[in-house]
Amino acid sequence: MSDVRFRLVVMGDSYVGKSAIVKRFLTGKFNTNYAATVEDLYSQDFEIGEAGTCIKVDILDTAGDAQFPAMRR
Repeated sequence: MSDVRFRLVVMGDSYVGKSAIVKRFLTGKFNTNYAATVEDLYSQDFEIGEAGTCIKVDILDTAGDAQFPAMRR
């Protein structure tokens, strides 16, 4: 297991599909139901390359509202 960790933050306006893109990337499925996001954190391990290097990825899915803390960092 690798100690390499990547942190991604998904930011943008409300109702543009940030959560849909993140969930599609992680699960391969698309959900047409809308549920407002306050702030969600997803973590997943990925095996990449022929050598099977394992990396950890944290994805912070933010709300499309500038008042939430992640949008100010």
